[in-house]
Amino acid sequence: MPAKVLAIISDSKKLRYGIVGGVQSKPVAHSSKTSTIDFPAEIDSGSGLCAMLKTLTALVASEAPTQVAVLRSGKGQHNTSGTTRPIVEALIQIVCEQAPVTCSLIHPATLRAKEKKFGSIVMQSPEAVFNGNNAFRPQEARDVFLTGWKDLPE
Repeated sequence: MPAKVLAIISDSKKLRYGIVGGVQSKPVAHSSKTSTIDFPAEIDSGSGLCAMLKTLTALVASEAPTQVAVLRSGKGQHNTSGTTRPIVEALIQIVCEQAPVTCSLIHPATLRAKEKKFGSIVMQSPEAVFNGNNAFRPQEARDVFLTGWKDLPE
């Protein structure tokens, strides 16, 4: 059964998202562009958390995905993941629980392993399928679409 996956990646200042639909062998990007949401400056405070929670709730409600896939925070240069990304990941999980929508956190190593199989499953490159054969600008957009594709049903 085709799915509609809201794929999300984040850094310390914003999150980037896109919508991927279909099944793994025939994925479709709902748009070749990704969108961004800037985090509130005070995301570490109660008011910032509430603001981000409202923003994420509105995003999930407006996109109405069958599933949300989040590329988990990896380790930074000082072997930490920082504080903002895990906070946002937790907020996304709360929103999905309330929606209710299935949410999966995808480890970067899992995504890279699955990415290696993309060509043999889809018979095209991610650039051809999701971006009209053009290089992704910004490069992070590629990870957004791969994150969504990874969670599509086979």
